Amino acid sequence: MIERVVENWLTNTNERGGYEIAFSQLLAFQGHRILHKSSHGPMEQGKDIITIAPDGVPCAYQLKAERDINLSTWRKIKGEIDELIEIPIQHPSVANDFPNHRAYFVNNGFLKDTVRRAIHDRNRVAPKRGLPILNVIQLGDLVKDFVEVHGRFLPSEPRDFRRFLELYAIDGTVNLPAGEFSAFLLSILGFHDKAPKKSEVKRAIASVLIFANYVLAPYRQTQNSVSLINGWVLVAAHVLAFVSKAQLPKKSWGPTFDLCVEGIEEGFSRLLSEVLTRDDFSQGDPLTDGMVYRTRMTLLLGYLTAYENYRHLKNEDSETREAIEHFVEAQKSHLLFWSESATPAFLSVVWFLERHNRQLEAEQVILSIAQAIVTLNGPASKAPGLADPYHSIEDVLRKYLSVGQDGLDDISQEDFKGHSYSLQSLVEWLARRLRRQSIARLWKEITRLCYSEFIPEPLWATYLWYSDRGELHHRFPGKPESWKDLLKRARAEEISGVPELLRQKPEFVLLFLLVYPHRVRPNLVAFLDRALDK
Repeated sequence: MIERVVENWLTNTNERGGYEIAFSQLLAFQGHRILHKSSHGPMEQGKDIITIAPDGVPCAYQLKAERDINLSTWRKIKGEIDELIEIPIQHPSVANDFPNHRAYFVNNGFLKDTVRRAIHDRNRVAPKRGLPILNVIQLGDLVKDFVEVHGRFLPSEPRDFRRFLELYAIDGTVNLPAGEFSAFLLSILGFHDKAPKKSEVKRAIASVLIFANYVLAPYRQTQNSVSLINGWVLVAAHVLAFVSKAQLPKKSWGPTFDLCVEGIEEGFSRLLSEVLTRDDFSQGDPLTDGMVYRTRMTLLLGYLTAYENYRHLKNEDSETREAIEHFVEAQKSHLLFWSESATPAFLSVVWFLERHNRQLEAEQVILSIAQAIVTLNGPASKAPGLADPYHSIEDVLRKYLSVGQDGLDDISQEDFKGHSYSLQSLVEWLARRLRRQSIARLWKEITRLCYSEFIPEPLWATYLWYSDRGELHHRFPGKPESWKDLLKRARAEEISGVPELLRQKPEFVLLFLLVYPHRVRPNLVAFLDRALDK
């Protein structure tokens, strides 16, 4: 069964990037140290992946996605193959005087006999010219190696196996079902197994990335970039949960996490290419798109500004900064606070505005959504209330678009009045900007709502989509509240509630919250506030 799954995935990947991350993970598991993975620029010199093999020899790989490579196709890519073989690897970790690297041509299809003969003839004379021979890895080799590494990690429980098949066959145009994907990742990792062997732990981490590549393939093929980003963030977060629980050293999981980040960045690259070249973002009938359109635009604004903030936290220059700034200016009027699950998207936008010298505008956005929460979730409100961050966009839209149609959703039966999971984070965000008078004007309404906060136990369970254990805290703001105490609490550098690995990766925190809106908590927002202000 697993052989058919792997072969089907590989043969349906019509671009080499579709299996590049999984192949890189395969190399890492086999003991290679990944030095470089292509950004597909003009300076790659035919080398998509560069590694150091376990025996210390540098290796270069050129990846293609061609069903059958005939002589005509071979001639078209010959220039890249020449560069792969003839140009020495140029990387700080490879000595300039290293005699020869190993060269590999990887393809998820097959070579025609004429091409195999051409490669054979070339390899016969290569040593005489002082050049490396060209090694070939084809579909059959890939299937064999992938199955050997992780074949027995295919879910064995009927429920887990059914979940895998359903995720694998999903329509890539819909949103990734985060809860189901999380459960699938946990089953691959054997997360709840007791005392797994170290060798099994390493193989499980490798397998979760490769299986995730299978499940996320439909989103890649349909260019559903938001679901692709969400998927890789979920994989990265579950890897952090697993290694935190098992207390593993970074060397055992660092390469896998880095490959997840590669997947996230690829998703953002695809999203930017699509969004920044379009003028019309309507879908379906414009007359009925309405609220859905505004929700879509809010998500896009949140994700694009999150990527820009992410680059800032990594101290990287962004060639798309001006384009994103123009997009924000053109589309910000469509922002819609559909529920508390929108909080991370709004925070991302306001942090972006602040970094571009639009402080008052940023503060006004936060004041407006704080006002919306206290108005709609106040105990005296006649409105249904804003849904908490545990409900997906689909749940919320279904609620609003099925008014009067009983039985279409469960969310309509819930009462969201009287409390908020986001309000404390927003009030303290404003306090750090010294908006005392603005907070004072809202304070009477604020004190009518209870601050709610769920703290998973243990703390590393923050990385999981569902946490079985934890403490749900409720408290009402002081009536009255001392400004001095509020400011002190807002400015406190309390990091004990921030998982250790997130403290080391502030650039990942915002992406994490964007995908996990139910993990927005005051200390995580304050942590990001300080990181972005540096």
